[in-house]
Amino acid sequence: MSNPLQIPATTDIGDVKNGPLAKAGQSLIGVYQDYQQYMEAGGNGPFASPLGANVMIEGTSVGVMIRGADWNALQTTLVELGMQIRATDPNTKSVEGLLPIAQLPTVAQLALVIAVSPIYKPKHS
Repeated sequence: MSNPLQIPATTDIGDVKNGPLAKAGQSLIGVYQDYQQYMEAGGNGPFASPLGANVMIEGTSVGVMIRGADWNALQTTLVELGMQIRATDPNTKSVEGLLPIAQLPTVAQLALVIAVSPIYKPKHS
């Protein structure tokens, strides 16, 4: 099965509107940039991001909800990319779970992906 990539207008990861992570939004771009810095520093010890206070991060995976155009192909592709699927909804063509942070750019550029949203931690009052 072929899963073509959409070529972004720019290669600037931080470009929220036109970059490779545009479908993922600012929070996930921030998590990915923190992960890049962690890997450039040698990737020693547990990964931590300041955004982890709000966004679900487990190890080097991030909690995401992904909507796609083809639900079955989406699930298959995400599993192949290492996603641990925790929930699916065929009505909204969405998949929720933990995605390896390193795979964010690949997933965000898949033609079958409509949007990638972070899973936020619940706030307790």
